[in-house]
Amino acid sequence: MHRLADARRDAVPAPLLHGMTDFGRELSRVEQRLKDLNASQSQLL
Repeated sequence: MHRLADARRDAVPAPLLHGMTDFGRELSRVEQRLKDLNASQSQLL
């Protein structure tokens, strides 16, 4: 019974943690896009 409670507590943060890594990956992709845009704009000017 006690082990079941531990397993449930361990299972809860997993999707949250996965969501955080997805968010971080998306954020770094957006930052890279901004850097690329800034670089191309400075070439135009």
